[in-house]
Amino acid sequence: MFSRTQSAIACLGLVGFRLVWGVVGSHFSRFASFWFGPRQAFGYLKQIASGQAKRHVGHNPTGSLAIYVLLALSVWVGLTGIMTLGGDEQQGLAASWFSFSQAQILKELHEIGAIAGGTRVVGSRRTPQAYAQSCISLQEAPCAHPGC
Repeated sequence: MFSRTQSAIACLGLVGFRLVWGVVGSHFSRFASFWFGPRQAFGYLKQIASGQAKRHVGHNPTGSLAIYVLLALSVWVGLTGIMTLGGDEQQGLAASWFSFSQAQILKELHEIGAIAGGTRVVGSRRTPQAYAQSCISLQEAPCAHPGC
């Protein structure tokens, strides 16, 4: 069974791999293929709400934004967790880098990041556009697969 520290290191390792893969990977996995800003993502949400959203091959603007936010939150939670362990229990990679009082602040920041990262990470059998529409309208989206 993995400890929380081992899970954090594994998570950071996976994020590191994704960052490398985002530079050297296949076309649709490269960050350059889905480099949309927040303005484009919110514009896309407006298009979805009006029923006039364009289809995207690969990642759409909101999916792009979600990827960047989840990668940032994963790094945030992993690093603050390692720093908390170093200050709180004087163990791990950051042992003796932080005082106990600093570790308590880091622990709060760690928990905020963990809560923020876990609020909307769900699997869906809906199309990305239908799923985003259901998030906006708060109504269930139709299933995209036969037999749902």
